[in-house]
Amino acid sequence: MRKHVVFSRMSKFPKVDRYINTGRLIRLRNSILINMDFNRQTISHHEDVYVKYDISAYKDIMRNRWNIWTMSLS
Repeated sequence: MRKHVVFSRMSKFPKVDRYINTGRLIRLRNSILINMDFNRQTISHHEDVYVKYDISAYKDIMRNRWNIWTMSLS
């Protein structure tokens, strides 16, 4: 962490600002990885389904949503 991470100085919690010397990290990762060649039996199939919705009802639900933990409108 001390060698590769620069934290933001202007935040109240440890927030990563940027990474340095990432080439060394990539070389170390590549040195421990094992190349495993295999043939995949399955074929991935992705399908996008576009649906319509009532925008006014959606906005009404977001404005008047029910909080189940306090049993009141939030």
